[in-house]
Amino acid sequence: MNDRAPPILRIVSADTLRAKIRFEDLIEPVARAFQESSAKKAQNGVVVMFPAERPELGDVYVKTGVLSGHRIYIVKVSPWFVANVANGQPQGGFLAVFDSATGHTLALLN
Repeated sequence: MNDRAPPILRIVSADTLRAKIRFEDLIEPVARAFQESSAKKAQNGVVVMFPAERPELGDVYVKTGVLSGHRIYIVKVSPWFVANVANGQPQGGFLAVFDSATGHTLALLN
């Protein structure tokens, strides 16, 4: 039996992300990800959509992605509802970051 506890889940706010990561910091990693995807190292799972009561009111998309050889994979939950637009509110959603070897949730990026 393994007595090791799973890692502590980190929750990272949008404000923290904006304060710590500049646009320039993303150029190389995103370029590498596109190169790896072009080299067929990416697996993008099935996109699942959950509609609101009526499609014009909104929906929530759930998307996944992994690049072979990396220690993480992600699940993105991305809602869009017209009520939030009308009220000037953010849409919500998050990225969940998982350990590829254990499946443990490492972080939620809000």
